[in-house]
Amino acid sequence: MSDPATLDEKVGHPSPERHKLAPWRQLISLLSPPLLFSGQILASFTTADSACTRDLAPGPALLIFNLLILAALVGVLVLSWCNAAAVRRERRSGLQELHDLGDGRTAFLTQFGFTMSALFAIASLVELVAILVLGACVGSAPSL
Repeated sequence: MSDPATLDEKVGHPSPERHKLAPWRQLISLLSPPLLFSGQILASFTTADSACTRDLAPGPALLIFNLLILAALVGVLVLSWCNAAAVRRERRSGLQELHDLGDGRTAFLTQFGFTMSALFAIASLVELVAILVLGACVGSAPSL
């Protein structure tokens, strides 16, 4: 059997470049896209629903709010891109055969954050286009 201390020295840490990024950058990249999009869905629905049931147009507030959320998501997307670029070359340190296994944990999390940010930004853009093209009160039932 191998000595655990010797094996640990040979394998190395699974995230050797973990100190290149501040933890808050990773947290923003991973947590804010779903939170922003959920907030956009909730606010858009409640604003449009309350205005449409009273036969009023939701007004520019709905459009402005959706544009602000989209801008915030694009900002998170840029932050996620910068995070991924900072640790792009991260590989697991240690034995050469481990280099074939893939990236370290920090690189994986930054790539996941970038992908998630991009998908939520696209979903937010689709919702904004739907509001612009279809209007906020399409399909609402007439009030009794």
